[in-house]
Amino acid sequence: MRYPVAQGFYPWRRDELLSMLEDLFKKSEKMDIGHIIGGVVPHAGYMYSGLTAAHFYKNISDSYDVVIILGTNHTGLGEKAAISRELWETPLGVVEVDLELADALMDVCPHIKADELAHLYEHSIEVQLPFLQYRLKDFRFVPITIMSNSNPAFYTEIGNAIKTCTKDLNALIIASSDFTHFGEGYGFVPTNGDPVEWVRKTDLKAVDAILRLDDDEFLNIARTTTICGSGAIATLINTMKGMNVNGKLLHYSTSYDVSRNKDMIVGYASVGFVREEKNSD
Repeated sequence: MRYPVAQGFYPWRRDELLSMLEDLFKKSEKMDIGHIIGGVVPHAGYMYSGLTAAHFYKNISDSYDVVIILGTNHTGLGEKAAISRELWETPLGVVEVDLELADALMDVCPHIKADELAHLYEHSIEVQLPFLQYRLKDFRFVPITIMSNSNPAFYTEIGNAIKTCTKDLNALIIASSDFTHFGEGYGFVPTNGDPVEWVRKTDLKAVDAILRLDDDEFLNIARTTTICGSGAIATLINTMKGMNVNGKLLHYSTSYDVSRNKDMIVGYASVGFVREEKNSD
């Protein structure tokens, strides 16, 4: 059993967590955009990024065969691309890993390995689960942490493996990532101008590259800023390539919207990819 470790990111009492999720979903916007098959979702504390995350989850479909969550590896522990095969617990219950798909992914792509250490203290996948439990009720998933700063070919091969192994499934692929982390506390102060505007402009450039499925440009932008899940996002981009998708920015915000603190700012974006309808004419 993989027990919760993201203390402080969301309420650990079931009733408080459900109340918070209900409020976030009420405040988020339902859009008529079609069947989402992939996207980017933030993983900060719900107080800061929960509304942006809720915009993604409110717009997903009612059911999927499986959900694959590509998480950031903040700790540096374990394999570069690590699958967990254990049950995962949150205050809303236990979620099962789709072991058949997990094993298929490892068979197809040697970069992906079973490794619980990479997940032991990592919050980026865990914080997505209560949203999914609230929205989908019953589902299986495959959690994969991916280290950033790898060779771009690494992300391409993993993305292709996911595409191959889910081709006959109604799958949802999520890249869990926050965007720019600005401030002395993050060791990143690239401007003397207004930091909120700088963060927003930089993040939206990265979002534009994501929407165009340009992983080279996205990774170039990521190298100049502090996007923590660049590897997960690059893998998602490569998964979506060739799938006839259309991307949409569902919501963008920063921690400043809540904290009003310009000394430390983090950007959050929710992006959804919808498979385009084929023209029958």
